[in-house]
Amino acid sequence: SKVRFINGQYGNGKTHLLSMIKHKAKELNYAVSYVNAEDIKLSRYDELYKGILKYLETKDNKENVFKILIEKYSLKIKQDVEKQFDDTDDQSEYHKEIRRKVKDFLGKLTKCSANFQSALKNYMINFIEAPDEKDWESENETILRWFNGEKLPQKEIRAFQIYALNDKDNARESIKAVIDILKNIGYSGLVILIDEAERILSQSPTVSKNAYNNIRHILDSADGGGEINHAESCYIFIASTPEMLDDKKGYKSYPALYDRIKQGLSTKTFENLINPRANIIDLEKDEAQVKEENLIEIMNKIIKIHSIAYDWTPPEKITSKRSIKELAKKSYDMRSQMAPLRATVKMMVEILDIAQSHPGFEPNDYILKPDTQEIKLWD
Repeated sequence: SKVRFINGQYGNGKTHLLSMIKHKAKELNYAVSYVNAEDIKLSRYDELYKGILKYLETKDNKENVFKILIEKYSLKIKQDVEKQFDDTDDQSEYHKEIRRKVKDFLGKLTKCSANFQSALKNYMINFIEAPDEKDWESENETILRWFNGEKLPQKEIRAFQIYALNDKDNARESIKAVIDILKNIGYSGLVILIDEAERILSQSPTVSKNAYNNIRHILDSADGGGEINHAESCYIFIASTPEMLDDKKGYKSYPALYDRIKQGLSTKTFENLINPRANIIDLEKDEAQVKEENLIEIMNKIIKIHSIAYDWTPPEKITSKRSIKELAKKSYDMRSQMAPLRATVKMMVEILDIAQSHPGFEPNDYILKPDTQEIKLWD
């Protein structure tokens, strides 16, 4: 397990990088949850847990994923047991075998609380047996609401041997439980992506302190940090602007967190060196090393993607080596005026859009002469 902090200005590609991580994680059979700090209060661990479960995705499913995964695994247990019995066999033995299989599964869950295990047991047996004598679907809906962190009357949940709400007091343990379940039903683990963490800067000191404390707990849960029962196979990426590292209201305001994530080698001797294993993925440092030849490569890839997406062949007056080289030079000049890398992408896409819509479009007149096009058009 590991936590990484992604640092970059607006337009540096933080959200794009998170999207790439999300895609790659799914390819590697991880479940993924993307949450935005604009929508989820990082100061509330229970809200974070709810967000993780709400936005949980796998390579095959994007909605109601936790429910689908539990039911798929329950169905697998049912099918395995049905292979051992037929209609003439003693049905009581069939039900005993179902319960034994469910019990064996629960026994593998070392990070699930007794309440989480009771909820799973009742949900799975209800789903597998679907008894006619009770409204099992309604019962499972109640259990699912408990899983999702809804506040329910104690009387409702006690019927399922659940004796505590799934709230802020146990949300940390609930996240570990979800990861434990994912691992034991066949997934590689869980990747949590948190975007726009800089929203914390606009919050009150009390609220921001709670948010930083929760982020510290996330670190502890993922990489140990003194916790014996920490989550395994969990990777967390937290993206924010440089203010979170530099501003006195940012991570620095909470030393217990900042001491965990700050770079040890911060002198000028090392400032231009990229450490791929560092806690901080610094997109500003990475972007500062982008050269004209890198921009040429980026532009050629954009041309290829655009031609596939819109099923056309861009004209040579745009795709020629000379044109691309001139465009790369212009883009490099834009970047010297602090334009983000996003400006390069927007510029290239806009040129291609115009060229496709207007076959007579001449990029030499419109683009290649510095005095005919303001840089800030693509800023």
